Amino acid sequence: MDPRDIANQYYDAWINRRGDMRDVPLADDMVFLGPVASFDSAEGYRAMARQAGAAVTSFRVRHQFTDGNLVCSVVDWTMTPVQGR
Repeated sequence: MDPRDIANQYYDAWINRRGDMRDVPLADDMVFLGPVASFDSAEGYRAMARQAGAAVTSFRVRHQFTDGNLVCSVVDWTMTPVQGR
C-alpha cells in the first residue's frame, strides 16, 4: 500500500469519522510522542482518537509532501475547548 494512502486513511478518520481509527492500519507496537499526550500502543491511540474526535470541528489537509515511505502533511484543525484545560 502506498504510504500516502495510509496517511490519507488517517486524515479521513478525523475528517469524516470523528476520530474513529478502526479501519486505519496502525502498527500494534506503535509509539506516539506528542506535546500534549503520548501513547505506547495502537489501541491506546485509537481510544484517544475516538474521544477527541467528538471535539474536532474542522480538519483540512493543506499540503502533503512524499518522499519514498515518508509522508509529511500540513494540516489545519480546530477543536472545541476542553473543560478544565
